[in-house]
Amino acid sequence: MGREWALERPAEPLTLEDMARHAHMSVRTFTRRFRQETGLSPLKWPARRRLAHARHLLESTTLPVARIAKACGFGDPVALRRQFHTYVGRSPAANSRTHSAPGVTAGR
Repeated sequence: MGREWALERPAEPLTLEDMARHAHMSVRTFTRRFRQETGLSPLKWPARRRLAHARHLLESTTLPVARIAKACGFGDPVALRRQFHTYVGRSPAANSRTHSAPGVTAGR
C-alpha cells in the first residue's frame, strides 16, 4: 500500500497526502488501512523506517552522523540524535561503539 514507494525515498519528506495520493485513496481511508496493516500511523512508520536505516548505517559503516542524518531524511544530525535517543535510548555514536561490526569504528 505504498510502503515500498516510501522506502525508496528515505531522504524525501513525505506527507500523508503524498502517501494517500500514491495509494489512490483518500487520506482518511489510507490512514485507516495503513494502521490496520502496520499497527502504526502513516506518519510514524516512515520515521521508524528512517531510524532503522540510520541504525544500520551507524552499525555497518564509518560514515559521520551528519551524512547519515541527511541520507536517511532527518535533515540534520541534531534531529537524528534526538530521535535516536528517544527510540534507542542512547546517542548514535554510543550505539556505533557498542554495535559496530569487527573492524568498523565509529567515524564521529
